[in-house]
Amino acid sequence: MIAVGPRSRVAGWLVVAVAAMSFALPLLGEDFYEQQLRAGKSDRAAGKLVDASDELRIAAFGFLDRPLLLADALVNLALVQNALGHSTAAQTVDRFLDVERRFAPYVPATIDPPTRTAFESLLLKSQPRATLAAIPSLSRLMRTDAQRVADLPADKRPAAYEEGSRRAPRDIEWPIAAATDAANRNADVDAIRWSRRALNIDRENDGARALLAHALTRHSECREALSQIARFSPDELKKRPEIVGDQFVCLTSEKRWSDAESLASKVPDAVKQRPDITRAMQILSARRGPQTQMADASRPAPASAAAMTSGSSEKGTLQPEPNPATLNPAQTPKPAAKETQLSPVQASAQFPAPNVAKTAQALGSSRSLVRAGRFGDAVQILQPALAADPSNRQLRLALLEAATLAHDWRTAFAQVSTTKPYSAGEEAAMFYAAATLYENGRKEEAKPLMKRARPSLNGTPMIDYYYRVIMGSTQR
Repeated sequence: MIAVGPRSRVAGWLVVAVAAMSFALPLLGEDFYEQQLRAGKSDRAAGKLVDASDELRIAAFGFLDRPLLLADALVNLALVQNALGHSTAAQTVDRFLDVERRFAPYVPATIDPPTRTAFESLLLKSQPRATLAAIPSLSRLMRTDAQRVADLPADKRPAAYEEGSRRAPRDIEWPIAAATDAANRNADVDAIRWSRRALNIDRENDGARALLAHALTRHSECREALSQIARFSPDELKKRPEIVGDQFVCLTSEKRWSDAESLASKVPDAVKQRPDITRAMQILSARRGPQTQMADASRPAPASAAAMTSGSSEKGTLQPEPNPATLNPAQTPKPAAKETQLSPVQASAQFPAPNVAKTAQALGSSRSLVRAGRFGDAVQILQPALAADPSNRQLRLALLEAATLAHDWRTAFAQVSTTKPYSAGEEAAMFYAAATLYENGRKEEAKPLMKRARPSLNGTPMIDYYYRVIMGSTQR
């Protein structure tokens, strides 16, 4: 056994102490800034605003590499500076917004409710709406109580809309939000009920009328749908391609052939891929055979637009069919020809194959627009291309991306059902689908997609935000 002298033991303890301090110093540094944050928040609560301002500024300086704590410090510092009347409050808010754009560290649930309410009120008073709307984690501040109901589970939303409408019976936003939610769920009866309630509040509200007309069309109540559509001005119809599509479907359903024929070429490309419009186009095309054209030529001229919108139709102008019993054999009419069904050859001639070059051009243009941040323009480019080539998966995936980035949740949602399931290598599409499902109140459906997508994606504020709100965690 080797004996250790006193000096050797002292030297050994010194080495151990130095090593321990080398590990402890960083921890002491971190604890110091956290202590400053706690002290600043405590002094702010106690009304010691000057002390709180100094402590929170020091804390914010020490959290430059810790975004979550930095956001907490900046939130409290901005409130203190604002209470003191310091002009630096605006600079602190700008710094918070910059951090939020880069890291999305603001988690309202981790901040006590009074502080959160006070800070978000400060944001709403000091920042333009467009600034807040452009930051995913803050865009919710722009939403009204009626819009926030969409975050609830689907089975709880109807009662919430009823309660909100009961509290504010003359606020049209509640029935419009409820009708929109019902329309997104294809719950046509509810959409009709709520949109009628909205029109009872404001009979000239075009948004409510559009919801009603579309739901009536889907529910095969075409006479009332056409009556509602007739109340739109020509300029308003240009803004609502889906309503023009509804009008065409209903004219065909009501067998107003001349009117449907006149409108067919005016149906916007953006909605031509709708299954009900495609069927109506095929029905109308089948009537263009020789027998039908001869019968059409002998019919009276179609009624005026004013007459048609007042309730009359072509049926009212037709002469009664002759009674075969009163005719001699030479006059007996031949049986009417059956409506022709399109053969595959005829169908391909009527609906030609998509132009591959135009599809490729649309995809290339949309990608350039997305890279430039012009997401809405990309959506406008892709919708006509998809109308001409509705089975093209790449177009649908591109439209899902552009619509999600443009916060056009209804367009994005329409692509999710037609692009699922997703394969390995389509993690970006999985993410966009998850975000879209979440924004449409389908958080549970979004979770498995987000779980699959996140490990393959680089962190961005948008990705981190949606991962956090969908999965309830900041970890990958």
